[in-house]
Amino acid sequence: MDKDGPYVGGVNVSIIKVNIPADARMFSDGAVPQFHDGRFSVAGLPLDGTYRLMVSDSEIDRDTWIISEEFTLSRAQPTQELTLTFPDGITVEAVVLGPNGDPVPGAEVLMGFDTQWSHGAGGVEHQTDRNGRVVWHYVNPDLPAYYHVTVLPGADTQGTRRPVDLAKSPITIRLQRGAPAAGVLIDDATGRPIPGIEVELWPQYGKHAPSYGREISVTTDSRGLFRLDNLEAGAEYRVQSSDVVPSGVQITTRPDGSVSYRYGINDLTVTGGKLDHVLRVKARPGKVIRPLPPEDSPKTAAVSAAD
Repeated sequence: MDKDGPYVGGVNVSIIKVNIPADARMFSDGAVPQFHDGRFSVAGLPLDGTYRLMVSDSEIDRDTWIISEEFTLSRAQPTQELTLTFPDGITVEAVVLGPNGDPVPGAEVLMGFDTQWSHGAGGVEHQTDRNGRVVWHYVNPDLPAYYHVTVLPGADTQGTRRPVDLAKSPITIRLQRGAPAAGVLIDDATGRPIPGIEVELWPQYGKHAPSYGREISVTTDSRGLFRLDNLEAGAEYRVQSSDVVPSGVQITTRPDGSVSYRYGINDLTVTGGKLDHVLRVKARPGKVIRPLPPEDSPKTAAVSAAD
């Protein structure tokens, strides 16, 4: 319910597993059924476990979450009734600056949080105004969590995620210029480039992992080439796509029609600062790719990709 008393409908509720028995049946901690009058119910939680509920308000335009106190379910007390109240919260402001120190209008920014129970939220995207400013209302300063602000990659700036101290508003975030990466997507069967394929670059964790932990998307152009200018120099990214897989992947179709993929150690990667990637792929089962005809294929992929 709201602080003033009315029940709040349209909330999102999820379960935080604080401690459950080792032999308990695993369960999903996703969304919980709810009702229009602000009530909700949860069933099927393992007994002798300790939990919290996390609630976010999705019905009105405010960035607020609450996390309940811990509660335990046991054979002696298999049910619990909780009343959760949204606080008034505080207003938090951030200003996004470009590499040269000028405000960045239209930057996509999110405020989220992590908890000590491996549970968190990513927040809702907001855009900065013409002064590079973004404001969050009704933020809960007493949430038992660690807040962070994420700025998505721009056309030529890196994405970033920063821990924030809510007491130090406004928060100033200065972006760094991105490193370029370019290349060509090649159909392994024909050796020709494939236009119009969207690929996602995911952080490749290890020695050269990027600090920005979300995916970055790019689509090959009419020549099968791709270029990005918002990566981290020297960082490695794993390539994924809903249309294609690396040429070395073993694909097996089971009798029931389901498909399994066996990836090798040589998954496709892209490195920030490298302009001559050649990514050899093949179509996923059920997907159709249309490589360029021979006469339209670039003769030198590395040179064309860097143009």
